[in-house]
Amino acid sequence: MDSIFTHYADRKNDFHKAAYDSAAAKYGPFDVDFTKVYDTENVTAEYLIQQINEAFDAWDKPWNHDVSFSQFCHYVLPYRIGHEPISPWRAEYTEKSRKSTERFRQSHSNSFFKNYIYSQLNQKFNAYIYIPNQFLPDFSLCSLLKMKIGNCDMNAMRNVAQLRAAGIPSTIDFIPQWGNRSMGHSWGVLFMGDNTFLPFGLNERLGDHFGFRPDHKLPKVYRHTFEKQTEMVDIAKDTTHVIPECFQNECIYDVTDLYTETSDVSVNLYKDIDVEKYRWVYLTVFDNADWIPVVFTQTKDGKVVFPKMGRGIVYLPIVVSNDGEMIPAGDAFVLELSGVVRPLRADKKKEKVRLIRKYSLSQEQQEYCLGLNGGVFQVANSKDFSDSLTIGRIQGITESRYHSLSVNYKGEYKYFRYVGPRGSHGNMAEIQIYDTEGNRPKILPNKYGQKGDKDHGPEKMYDRNVLTSYILSGNDTPWGAVEFDKPVNLKEIRFVPRNDGNFIYEGDNYELYYWTKEGWTLLSNIKGTREGILFIDNVPQGALLLLHDATRGREERVFTYENGQQIWW
Repeated sequence: MDSIFTHYADRKNDFHKAAYDSAAAKYGPFDVDFTKVYDTENVTAEYLIQQINEAFDAWDKPWNHDVSFSQFCHYVLPYRIGHEPISPWRAEYTEKSRKSTERFRQSHSNSFFKNYIYSQLNQKFNAYIYIPNQFLPDFSLCSLLKMKIGNCDMNAMRNVAQLRAAGIPSTIDFIPQWGNRSMGHSWGVLFMGDNTFLPFGLNERLGDHFGFRPDHKLPKVYRHTFEKQTEMVDIAKDTTHVIPECFQNECIYDVTDLYTETSDVSVNLYKDIDVEKYRWVYLTVFDNADWIPVVFTQTKDGKVVFPKMGRGIVYLPIVVSNDGEMIPAGDAFVLELSGVVRPLRADKKKEKVRLIRKYSLSQEQQEYCLGLNGGVFQVANSKDFSDSLTIGRIQGITESRYHSLSVNYKGEYKYFRYVGPRGSHGNMAEIQIYDTEGNRPKILPNKYGQKGDKDHGPEKMYDRNVLTSYILSGNDTPWGAVEFDKPVNLKEIRFVPRNDGNFIYEGDNYELYYWTKEGWTLLSNIKGTREGILFIDNVPQGALLLLHDATRGREERVFTYENGQQIWW
């Protein structure tokens, strides 16, 4: 268990580290044995016989009469799902769901039962804490039945085990890396009576898994199976080259075209790349820090073709040296949604760019911005704002950054507040107030307003922390007020919507890079401005760009600059 929490050691007030410290203090350090144990040394004939008998018993249930023998052999019968330690998992999962399955009779259809048992499964496992997948060892399926903490791999394995124990064909699909954000992902798939399947995750209806992720791009999707796949054998057994971990598994195959529009991509490699020396050529996608391989191939007749690639994604071809170094083997390119390949090369022509972020703006973040439009700022001399004067109105906000509003009115007032549009949920992160002398007036501690959600009250708009926000669920009108130590006349109001902290910070040190054959090349150093906008000259047209905040933060994404805008990939 040490590996679960080590990654978080440098984070302040982190829940996972606190949880580990508490458990370690009571039980001592948690040691994990990563020794590989082969089934030939560990699996007995008695265990296999028991597994086979239990699988056939499950297949014989009334709701499984439309499950073919092929589906049964591939997605019910296997005695393990991944590389987890073996355990008597079928019996334990069957017992776990016995009360639910006993009520089913011959008259119940297969599809009805599948939906029912899936809903029961989700009810049993809805108390679940997510941990990033790269920091967990493999646990037995019996252990997963009892655990309330894990990653998407563990969640998928547990859910698939529950379905297989009931005789329902199921397996795991996964992506090595998202095409437009960090990390990869795994999920379960449930096979219907024909060859159709439904993806699923925790606390979701069958088939809704990607409905909750409309913006997530799929470069490559692979399916776990129990039999060796011809196209994977050669690379998985290659001991003469450094092979990415994802492709060391002989029992996966490509199902990308079952999830998204794809194209076969022909790639021109650099002339100085000795393909015979490296043997394997990979396509990679960017994960916020590095290029991650998602598919491999070999040259055929002097050409390199990558089949069934997800569209709307930036790719980079690479080869891997014997010491594991990834070497660019060709130009980065965009595979457009239309299927057209557009190379990304730094042009000799230069342009001036306007940059406002270092990471893509999600749909949710955009809604936070738009939700402020129509909100007003008011002053008053009565605490209840019965004599309120509206001094400013928010209009035309589309960018997640600090915005400035100049105000001009007569008189001095003791109270100030923000009033958001009804049903807008507040979603205001921070408000800065300046008087006619350019100073920030002293605010008394008694901040008040429409009570927000837990730990997201109206006082969060005035705590000088852009990563805390006023959030109000429901359709009430959000508002939050402050009292000054004395009446003042205001000149300027600055505010920032609820955000992810990836806008331009005043005073931070920023570095703009562009991609070349040699890797990331530094183009410019620049200080963050009060307006949250960076203007940078002499940027090569057509280049792949990366903006790095050297002062703070971790998230950053590659982008191009097109028609005066940052286009995120």
